[in-house]
Amino acid sequence: MRSNQISPLSCVLIGLALALGGPAMAGAQTLTCGNAFYDDGAPVMAREGNAGDPDHLFGVRFELEDFGYQPGRVEITGFCASNLVYYFSHLSPNQAFIYPDVAGRPDDSTVLGQGTIHGNSDPEASIVMLDDPVLLHGDFWLVARGDARFAGGEMGMDADALPDGGHSYFSHTGIEDLAPVSQAPLAGDFCLRAYLQPAKWSYQTAGISHSSGAHGSQWRSKLAVLNTADAANQATLRYHYGSSTAEVTVQLGPGELRTWDDVVVDLFGVAVESSGAIKVRADEPVLVSARTYNASAAGTFGQYMPAVREADALSFGQLGRLSLLSNSDTFRSNIGFLNLGSERAELRVTLHDATGTALGSLEIAVPAGRWRQQSDVFGAVGAGEVANGYATVELLTEGGRIWSYASVIDNATGDPTTVPLAIE
Repeated sequence: MRSNQISPLSCVLIGLALALGGPAMAGAQTLTCGNAFYDDGAPVMAREGNAGDPDHLFGVRFELEDFGYQPGRVEITGFCASNLVYYFSHLSPNQAFIYPDVAGRPDDSTVLGQGTIHGNSDPEASIVMLDDPVLLHGDFWLVARGDARFAGGEMGMDADALPDGGHSYFSHTGIEDLAPVSQAPLAGDFCLRAYLQPAKWSYQTAGISHSSGAHGSQWRSKLAVLNTADAANQATLRYHYGSSTAEVTVQLGPGELRTWDDVVVDLFGVAVESSGAIKVRADEPVLVSARTYNASAAGTFGQYMPAVREADALSFGQLGRLSLLSNSDTFRSNIGFLNLGSERAELRVTLHDATGTALGSLEIAVPAGRWRQQSDVFGAVGAGEVANGYATVELLTEGGRIWSYASVIDNATGDPTTVPLAIE
């Protein structure tokens, strides 16, 4: 095992000559990025390739136990590479991906994260940090591969000069043909590196709102965060609404409870009308609770919105059901979806009446980490009055994770009822 448990070792870059002749312009640079890697800092060489060909790739397989982590208790926050050679004035970019490992091979049908590593003399250009850390449920791969956007350019990947440690692979003919570096006239481990950290306690709550609704309703959300730890705790709260994000970090004393009556405005300072989801990440366990309510002249009518974790999500191949739905002059039904995964999720919702007769279906896409609501869901499928009905929810994206709920609202009072997803 070769891993970084202390400070990262250096990778020194050695430029290659161009195949067509002429000197290679190389920016010598010390690589100090990442805290999990298999290259051990010996001098390396840049491998040139076709930057526009997605079948041309270099990959490193990371085994969590090599770095002292267990599945489900570690996050990847970013990645980097020693890719700092440029030829004359041409950059040498890689489109790099994080894939889960399945039986010793990268599963490129599930993209846990991606970004472009640009090769030039700026070390920061070789680092990609993710917007949100990704919880790892097992071993994973970092794969740098060609991309049509870079057609006509050169793709490089550096490797140390020591013997291959058995974790680096290459292919010129697609991901299915990945072969160990030891089977080619290449030396050493590729300098693809990861940023890993112990998983923080992560919770998400959906249906957060400061907005107007149907029948004159005015929706607001109260949020509470209770530190259940016996020590001080730091929590970062991020509000995702539309395509925007607001983030605040709070300090919690032992056993301290913090609440915000209109959290969108009071905590995040978002003055425009908005609805979305809040993600809470804490160093130690916390209890997160939310209440979304209609502020009416007669008082407030509200519904409890639970904080959910990834383990609560619907997975590919499972079926979820939402009961107690209704569509009439008295009640209306909305369905909300929270994407707990790291990639866009496609799902199918099918509405049924009380006899089980299907009334129609919707296919809905939810961006990673975001919330989406389908209001008047029976009307959206063209169904008429339905005194009592239910919905089934199916996830169509392999590797995705979705949580869902229904909100059944009294049209006269604006009083909502939360119906959480039941997963078979």
